[in-house]
Amino acid sequence: MEVHLTDASVSTLLGSKKDSMATVYLDQVKSINKVTDKDIEAIFAYLKDHPAYAEEIYGGMIKEINERQRSEKKDKKEKRDKKEVPK
Repeated sequence: MEVHLTDASVSTLLGSKKDSMATVYLDQVKSINKVTDKDIEAIFAYLKDHPAYAEEIYGGMIKEINERQRSEKKDKKEKRDKKEVPK
């Protein structure tokens, strides 16, 4: 999931400067997760050969991302509401 989030974030934030920054971020993600380019290629090949499983995995990723976004919005609203309460 982090590989896809990295790619999406870099694309959104950097646009045309994506390639060099994507490499930096992807290298960090690989280091943190202790995976190699070969590992990533094998995973993508497996997902390509097993589309139902890929759909299940990506569906779970989308659900998790949506839950994180809802939680972040809720946290921001609670912080904002606390600031607005007169003391």
